[in-house]
Amino acid sequence: MQDLTRKIWWDTGKASFFITHDVEEALLLASRIIVLSKHPGRVIEDIYMKFSRRIMEDCEEDIKFTEEFYKYRENY
Repeated sequence: MQDLTRKIWWDTGKASFFITHDVEEALLLASRIIVLSKHPGRVIEDIYMKFSRRIMEDCEEDIKFTEEFYKYRENY
């Protein structure tokens, strides 16, 4: 599903909005991640990501195993 979602985004150039609790999924699909606090839900961080673009442009299938990806995954 992630591959299909990424391909639709890449081919159409359309924006989409996802809500997830899965940090890895957010990192692999997002070009922008907005992190919310617990109650009350407020924006605490707004992060621009390039992992999806790198997967599509450079065919970096193993991006999950990079140090950069690991750093983001462990911090959130």
